[in-house]
Amino acid sequence: MHFRTFLMLFLFFSVSFAQNYPQSIGYVNDYADIIGEGYEVELNTLISAFEKNTTVEIAVLTVNSLDGLDIETYAVEIYKEWGIGQKNENNGVLILVALNDQKMRIEVGYGLEGVLTDIHTKDIIDNIIKPKFKEEKYGEGIYNAVLAIKQIIETGGYEPSLVAKQDDGLDIFDIIGGLFIVIFSLPFLLFLLPFVLPLVLFAILEIYVGNLFISATIAFLPFIFFMKFTNIGRSISKWQGGLFNTSGGWSDTSGSWSGGYSGGSWSSSGSSWGGFGGGMSGGGGASGSW
Repeated sequence: MHFRTFLMLFLFFSVSFAQNYPQSIGYVNDYADIIGEGYEVELNTLISAFEKNTTVEIAVLTVNSLDGLDIETYAVEIYKEWGIGQKNENNGVLILVALNDQKMRIEVGYGLEGVLTDIHTKDIIDNIIKPKFKEEKYGEGIYNAVLAIKQIIETGGYEPSLVAKQDDGLDIFDIIGGLFIVIFSLPFLLFLLPFVLPLVLFAILEIYVGNLFISATIAFLPFIFFMKFTNIGRSISKWQGGLFNTSGGWSDTSGSWSGGYSGGSWSSSGSSWGGFGGGMSGGGGASGSW
């Protein structure tokens, strides 16, 4: 009895304190009322035509406040609730703006992360959206951002101009990245070692001994013995044999974004909003403030 009462109270408070997120009413959801009617019409026209040609869905949401949440969490939850992008393609993009918090984020679906990268979205925020927002030209900033996203996805020809691309010296991420490269390179170095060392030794002996047979015997026989008759050598040989086994699980590339489009599901002739296609976010994108 006590457990049942506790469970009912838990469910009651979970529902009571659950975050209420805005509902999608179209491609453009201007709850903060900052875009302007003209730009809202232009955005809806641009995005609907883009979806019709590519099936990529772009959603715009402006809110007054994030209600204490960080913008990354808010964006992921909106993405989850709205299902932006086609279900089998996960090719959606969310542009989220929180007016009072002065924060913004571009959230990218799984299927577009290889095309619309974090560098692209960061560049769009810093160099396209932010300058316009500082002038309180919110509609223009968002419209230009959608144009940039459209260009990247359609042509891949958008060149980011991030200052971060400049060499500012090593930081902790560079060091960690270097360590990972070294660690993951070790197996390949072990793979090459039995082949490279005999060749190097053979070249040196050929210079100083001058006899091809003697040089080859001294250089290669110890390594043949090592690979054939020692536990470590046999382990390396076995590992080498399995390295190029193509029956492993890396052959399935069906999850990658192929760019093959079949036309959008939203009809511009319809008067009702049927919602987005059920896509998922991969957590990619970028955030910023102004």
